[in-house]
Order: sequence, then C-alpha cells, then structure tokens
Amino acid sequence: MALSQGDLQQSLTYLGWALEQTAGDPEHEALLEQIIQSVEDPLDLVPLQNPMSHVQAALLAYILAGEREYEDAFDLLLQALQVQPESAFSHWAIRWLQVPAAQAAIQPQHVMHLALSLLRDPPHSHAFARLAPFFLEYIHTHPEDWVILGMVGALLQPAGRSEEALPLALRALEHTPHWQTAHQVALIYADLQNIEQAIHYQQQAVELAPEQDEPLQDLALLLWEHGKLEELTTLEERYPHARQRIRDARDRLTGHSQQFKTNFSTPDKSW
Repeated sequence: MALSQGDLQQSLTYLGWALEQTAGDPEHEALLEQIIQSVEDPLDLVPLQNPMSHVQAALLAYILAGEREYEDAFDLLLQALQVQPESAFSHWAIRWLQVPAAQAAIQPQHVMHLALSLLRDPPHSHAFARLAPFFLEYIHTHPEDWVILGMVGALLQPAGRSEEALPLALRALEHTPHWQTAHQVALIYADLQNIEQAIHYQQQAVELAPEQDEPLQDLALLLWEHGKLEELTTLEERYPHARQRIRDARDRLTGHSQQFKTNFSTPDKSW
C-alpha cells in the first residue's frame, strides 16, 4: 500500500534528523532519494512552516539542488548550518560545488558562511582539500573580499598548505589588523619553522587584544620552548593580569617535556 503524503513527510523528517549526523552516507541518501522519487512534486514533502527547522531547511535545500536551483539551495542549507554548524549537512555543499552550475550560482554571503562552517568544525575541515580550488579561484576574482581572504588562509594552514596560506593571511592582516588574523599568521610561520616571525606576529596579536588568552598562552609557549626566558619574564611583567595563565601554559609544556624525557630515559627491562 502506498504511503500517504503525510506519512512520507513524517518519514522524510525522521530521515532528516538522522542525516544531520550522516549526510553523505550512501544508504541514508538512497532512502532520501527513494522518498523524493516517490512523489510527483518533491517540494510538497517539506511543509512551508514559519519558522522552519534547520533540518527542514536542509532537506528543502537538497531537493532544490536536485532541481538545479542552486542559489536557493545554498541559501537554505547555509541557514541550517548557521543553526548547527557542526552538522554533516555541509557535505552537501561540498558536493554541489563540484558542479560548475553551482559554482556560478553561489553568492559571496554563501562563501562566507560555508568557510565559517568549515572553520567552526575541525572534523569537517578536511573537506576543504576538495574545495581549495574553488576558494582560491573565488579570492582571485574577488580580491577585495578581505574577510574570505583571511578565512581561506585559516583553512589552508591546517590542511598542510601553509606556504599558500601565508600571503593570504598577511594581506588580510595588512588590510584589517585583528588579533585573530595576526594569531593565524603566527601559526603559519610556526608551521614553516620561522620562529622569529611566529613570535613577532604572536606579539602583535597580544598587543591587538591583550585580554585574549589564546595569543598570550601561545606566545608564552613559543618563548619558553625556544629558550627566550628574558622575553618571557618581560611578557609576565607587562601583562600581570595574565601572569598565572602564562605560567600555566609554560608549566604544561614543561610537564609534557619532562614526561617525555622520563619515559625516554627509563630503560625497558622487561626483556
């Protein structure tokens, strides 16, 4: 017996909640396609409610993408990702962007939200490797989009592409000095083993936002790890409000180092 439209809508909603964690899973997406193909107009499967849940928005986006309505699909999908940036729905955007028609339809605000979604959720950031050509082409054709420029630099660095990330991050920092951008430049230089420049830009990040813990702690670790004890003492004196956090960061590094030395130097007599 064929299911009623109400039953199909309910089945689609239940499947949507599962897909929030498993989007990209072949078995679940086969079920999704089966439901969509079972009706004359798939748009009837998602009731137009106000407000619409993020799962309903993602499902409607999927249906619209299947009909090659990519601009509206990106609008809806990125609304869903704003509510749940860690959801697996971002895999759909990554897949769509392999299609030239989707690349032509995407708008600057879509690019920003997609990059932000990837940045917020490190487990999904590996997907950036597939999107790197698209993002790099985007900033080539939109060189004035400094926000995206900085985001792409931030995505390239953990993807093991620090040499490409560096000029982008430096350009973003030059245009809009911000502690997070300076901090990102420092991390890239550290990846490239240019410790002096890493320290310089970490110091710049601290100067831009001395109330932020992350650049202070990372600067303290860099100074301690590379034997710059006078500079570390100066840092503690200059930012007394953060002295304990700086020392905590240093002590963590010292503890890890000492544990390694102890484990390494203790002979294994079990044989």
